[in-house]
Amino acid sequence: MKVQIPLCWRTPLGVLSCLLVLPLLSQGVDPAGKVVKDSPASWQVQLLDGGVIAAKSIGLDQAGVLPGDGRPKIPFDRILCLLGPGRMGTDAEGAVVDLVDGSRFVGAILGGDEEGESFGIKTVDFGVLQISLDLVATIRFRRKGRLPQVPEESEGGGETLLRWSQFGHDAVGGFLASVAREGLMFSEKEDEDPSLVPWKEVAGLRFDNEIPKDQAHFAVVGMGGSLIRMKKLRQEKGLLLLSHAVSKDLALPIERLVTLVPLQGGGRLFATSLASRFEEKSFFGKDGAKFGYQQNRNLFGDLLVSEGLGFPLGFAAHSWSRITIEVPVQRTQFRVFLGIDQTAREFPIPGNLDGRILVDGKVMAEAKQVQGGQPLRVLSLKGLRPGQELTLELDFGADLHIGDRGDWLLPVFLP
Repeated sequence: MKVQIPLCWRTPLGVLSCLLVLPLLSQGVDPAGKVVKDSPASWQVQLLDGGVIAAKSIGLDQAGVLPGDGRPKIPFDRILCLLGPGRMGTDAEGAVVDLVDGSRFVGAILGGDEEGESFGIKTVDFGVLQISLDLVATIRFRRKGRLPQVPEESEGGGETLLRWSQFGHDAVGGFLASVAREGLMFSEKEDEDPSLVPWKEVAGLRFDNEIPKDQAHFAVVGMGGSLIRMKKLRQEKGLLLLSHAVSKDLALPIERLVTLVPLQGGGRLFATSLASRFEEKSFFGKDGAKFGYQQNRNLFGDLLVSEGLGFPLGFAAHSWSRITIEVPVQRTQFRVFLGIDQTAREFPIPGNLDGRILVDGKVMAEAKQVQGGQPLRVLSLKGLRPGQELTLELDFGADLHIGDRGDWLLPVFLP
């Protein structure tokens, strides 16, 4: 990659200037700065055993969650996820920067540095950040709330450029020379002079940076759509401090926390890390269009968002579909949240489907008439045996509807 990025900090790109703006929730901090009080929305601690603990205030450290009403600390080994007071929208215009470690930042790109090694992005959750290009997997630009799909491979160079077209977007391999306020300097051949691709024509850019070994212990989702995977976290007054390669001092205001998921401990094994088999039938008939499925993203390649909550792990599919996974060794239980993806809320009827869990072809749990605007459903099983086939099925509900976009959220096997 040949990169020479001029400094251009002061004028945000016009095409990226519309950021997701969400009202701040009013919360106080106790004199010690450890517990957030008077939250207008309750915190929910979803436990691995299926229990739920609600609290109006919490404290956080590396070991666990401290409810602010005198109850003892809940270690992360017992917690499936922590749901905060923040809620999300999904119609932001701007850039989504996917990092090689599975993290992502959402905001407006401001330009690059003089050394050509990083670029600035103004985010809703963390303010202005400087991100090294070595950490980036893709940069994608929203159009009407949608993100383009980036091909996994391309021919011609170290980067893949996506350009908007009347049919969606086209991809071409080549070499990035520089990033400027006006757009990208890009060439399809390494030995030719690069030309300017204006920002309004850019749909995305894929890099070939290596994916590091996964060492994350936590995943955090903020109201602006950013998702951070990291090893350590701590709370200081009204801020959740997150240790990450982008910045050692990432600070998320605690009222902007949407979801916090411990990724290790308690014998948990998330199904998204296992091999899966997919089947699908189109509601348009035998020759109708099919949607496929996504892992840890929704059907449009964006963050999994259902009922205003964002999730770092899960499967997205459409009815009718089946995702089949073999039950791993030393696991006898399974839990999952099921909801309608937030993108379906753009329709008058935001989805209506039935969800089922089958084991070796036999229905063992079911959620009927799952609709957008309803609380997430929780499905759980016990008594599983290694080698059995567990199938997540989305079936047509009351209507054959384009909004039948189902999200299987935090699917986890337990001892």
